[in-house]
Amino acid sequence: VDRQYAAEKPTVTDNDTDVTANLSGVPSNTSAASYTYTLSNVKQDHTIAIKVTQNAVHQVSFKVSKVTPGANGTSSTVTEQAPFLIQSVEHGYYASMPAAPEREGFKFKGYYSDVLGTTEFPFNNSILKNETVYAVYEAIQPKITVVKVKDAANGWELKDWQHGSTRMTSVTPADNTPFTIAYGDDVTFNLVIQPGYDYSKLSVSANGYELGRESIKTDDKGVTTISFRLVYVTANTRITVSGIERKTITVTYNENALDHV
Repeated sequence: VDRQYAAEKPTVTDNDTDVTANLSGVPSNTSAASYTYTLSNVKQDHTIAIKVTQNAVHQVSFKVSKVTPGANGTSSTVTEQAPFLIQSVEHGYYASMPAAPEREGFKFKGYYSDVLGTTEFPFNNSILKNETVYAVYEAIQPKITVVKVKDAANGWELKDWQHGSTRMTSVTPADNTPFTIAYGDDVTFNLVIQPGYDYSKLSVSANGYELGRESIKTDDKGVTTISFRLVYVTANTRITVSGIERKTITVTYNENALDHV
């Protein structure tokens, strides 16, 4: 029996009598199949009829599953109900690995048999039934690293950290300790500079790029607060502060001067 008909055992009749049970041989999912039917002590004419069934065509549906890691090893999953691709695969043949579609804010992990991405889909296995393949994506969660949060010797501190999109969440970072935000979050913070310190050479940068100042104000005690905002953060970001130093006053005394100092 040719391969395209070999997945099911043929039906055989002998003089209109079903003799399928007397066939020796087994169906094959991946190749042609052979069967033997033996007639013994033949004393009359025999009409043998053979009926074969064409192999089924299976649907392999490809869907997107988005996984967002949570706290304590948990995760949440959102699966797009509509497949982005459906392949028609003849019984016993193979599905083809397609190019993965892009999903903003998510990184493609691979093709899996489950929505969480624990068991890789075996593209080298024959397709014997309808299948669903999940293109699993993991959420991109940018990390913010503040090189130094406070420099008491030079009179400054980064304070009032918040991140979010529609609703802001407060966070208290530590030196060189990353904290995680959601993809596309804004990040805001204040640089507080004590009186007596010069910030004319101030540089506040994110990944080496100078940040613009959202606002600057100085209170009646001489404390200056400069506000910064990073908009729609999509990648790991490293924040550094430099260029603040104590103000110095130089007094020059001229020995022959008439003025008293």
